[in-house]
Amino acid sequence: MRRYASKSTPLGFALCIGPGLRWIMRRWTRRFRMPETGPDPAQEAALRRANGYGWLMACFHWRTIAGISRLGTGEPF
Repeated sequence: MRRYASKSTPLGFALCIGPGLRWIMRRWTRRFRMPETGPDPAQEAALRRANGYGWLMACFHWRTIAGISRLGTGEPF
């Protein structure tokens, strides 16, 4: 039981990161339309900040998945 919990808990955490990434990407679609209305420094700064958060979340997501696969194949305990 302990083995299963140690593998499924990080997987559940990685699955929770997905909606956060989708939320950030939904905001991108609105901000990518800004060239139609002209440049807006506030929107560009917000887009840059959202890109940074999205990049960090995606890296953390993939590293978590890599760790889970290592737990599944390596049987460390």
